[in-house]
Amino acid sequence: MSASSSQSHASSHATENDENMVDIRSQSSASSLSEATYNPLEDLEGMSYSQEDTVRAFGDYYAFLAKMYVGESLILNPPSGGWPSITKERYRNMRKTDTVIELLRHLPYLSEYSGDFLATQTVPYSTFWNFDRGCAGSKSNDEPESTKLYTEGPEFSDAIPAHVIGFCSSENDPLIFLLDTQFGVIYWLEAPGYVKLRNG
Repeated sequence: MSASSSQSHASSHATENDENMVDIRSQSSASSLSEATYNPLEDLEGMSYSQEDTVRAFGDYYAFLAKMYVGESLILNPPSGGWPSITKERYRNMRKTDTVIELLRHLPYLSEYSGDFLATQTVPYSTFWNFDRGCAGSKSNDEPESTKLYTEGPEFSDAIPAHVIGFCSSENDPLIFLLDTQFGVIYWLEAPGYVKLRNG
């Protein structure tokens, strides 16, 4: 076989491989998001955290629920200086940043105990945790660890960064929503596939 013939064969083989690779990539992108090319930080570009905006968003959400099924009398707004019971000392063993604790001090809550399965559901099968009331019946030394397990789940709690806080709980398999005070976004752990992979 001549050199030119060999080069022609190699070029044809390479072109065929390239076409196959394109086909594979096309099939892969059509069926799911490509983990190799997905960069979650791109979605966070330009995002920032604001305590004022976050508190307002929670208040607006409760007001929305009040138009459907939550009694307005159940919505508790903090005093101007924040909930006095929510302190760094009380939740120190949750190992959260001062920014997180300060946010919890100023969030609105529902008056019903969040750890009770009869508590008003703020999302399907779960309720927003009331950090003002906390864990009724827990010893003060155990409360931070118990709260962390209730709101972040035993599978994830040790891996959650200090600037991120879970705020949902329920009796059985709560939805794990995490609020990131660095980027000002909320993550839904173990979200159904049709939610995670939806584009647009």
